[in-house]
Amino acid sequence: MENARHIKLASKIILFDALYFFVVNVCMWRIYVNHPGVILALVFIVFACVVASVVAAVLSHLVVKAADLQEQSDLTI
Repeated sequence: MENARHIKLASKIILFDALYFFVVNVCMWRIYVNHPGVILALVFIVFACVVASVVAAVLSHLVVKAADLQEQSDLTI
């Protein structure tokens, strides 16, 4: 269960990082510091981070389910 908690925390950190990266780059673009071509790369990077976050969240859920099944299996004769 502790591993699932750590994976879920990693999922939240990845999602926060993607959101922070997006907001900072949009703000930099608005004050004309970023090149508009960087926004295209930004979309791909944020998409990849969101996908990684979702995969980590699903993995966390599966680890919890596997731990529950293992616990039930240990209780049977």
